[in-house]
Amino acid sequence: MQKKAVKDNAKKSKILSAAANCFMADGFEGTSIRQIMNEAGAEVGLFYYYFKSKDDIYSAFIESLFIDYKIKIIGMTEKAVRSPYTSFIDIFGLFADEAERFRNEFVGKMHESTLRDIRDRSLEISVPYIKQIIEVLIGYGAKPLISTEELAIIMTYGIGNLFLRDKESRLAGTDTESMKTTALLFGLDLDYVSLTLPRTPTAEEAEKITALAELCSENFADYNAERMARLIKKRMSSGEIFVIAHKNNIAGFIMFSKKNKMIDHIAVSPDYRRIGIASRLMVTAMAQFEVGEELSAVTFRQERLMSDGVSRMYKKFGFDNEKNIVVRGKPLVRRTAVVPEKAIITE
Repeated sequence: MQKKAVKDNAKKSKILSAAANCFMADGFEGTSIRQIMNEAGAEVGLFYYYFKSKDDIYSAFIESLFIDYKIKIIGMTEKAVRSPYTSFIDIFGLFADEAERFRNEFVGKMHESTLRDIRDRSLEISVPYIKQIIEVLIGYGAKPLISTEELAIIMTYGIGNLFLRDKESRLAGTDTESMKTTALLFGLDLDYVSLTLPRTPTAEEAEKITALAELCSENFADYNAERMARLIKKRMSSGEIFVIAHKNNIAGFIMFSKKNKMIDHIAVSPDYRRIGIASRLMVTAMAQFEVGEELSAVTFRQERLMSDGVSRMYKKFGFDNEKNIVVRGKPLVRRTAVVPEKAIITE
């Protein structure tokens, strides 16, 4: 019985592969079932054992092109619960990647009608997942100006189409027309929106991150300028750092180690404090770890005047377990917390 199932699947896959070749070359209208079966080297009667109609196999062909995409967008939808502040950057990045795949694999290589159907299906697939992400953000306090259904459609068919037409994928960053449009639809001040979006830094921002670390050095346990510069370089290389930027300034950054399960450092410029930047960075960093993992962070002890605000911030995120330690003769405290299933929003 198992051998028959494997054999049946192989035959079905062969017919579907033959159909793909025909649809890409001649489109839906220009392809017949007989043509598909000739391509597959099989009798026409066998077609109806596996597929109900030409529409049925055409739908199967289109859906087969989006298996990986569906897995990715489902993953991003699930991730939004833990990392809401990066959800749209992640989605726009996926749009950009999918648009590039669309151009590389399909444009100029298949019938125009098939190309159009693939494009339309990619957008159609995205709408319910974009809607779910919007609903997650509303649960965390977002207040879009229109209904979630309308917003999901506008973002997918409007912004999604822009990605399909933008050959240089210039739309996926934080300071782009796509993000500005999203900000307006969510009723956000355009000057403020970048302060809500943690992202990975560019290579050119390394000096600015280092300068901010120096500016905030009195808040870092066991600070050393050379060690800090090396750590920043290392974390940028491994993707274990997020920044929030505003008008060419680094407003704040957070570094972490997946290997050590540790928050290394978090810093916010004095010009950008008390507007939730540290919280957004911490939420985003903690989302990079598995739910249930224990994270640690080393800070000054609470009796030090400058450590009071830091202590409160860590405790907001569940770093309640504390152990006094001494590092290079300095009295410090190691704090630990368990990674939660959902983001802890403290704003």
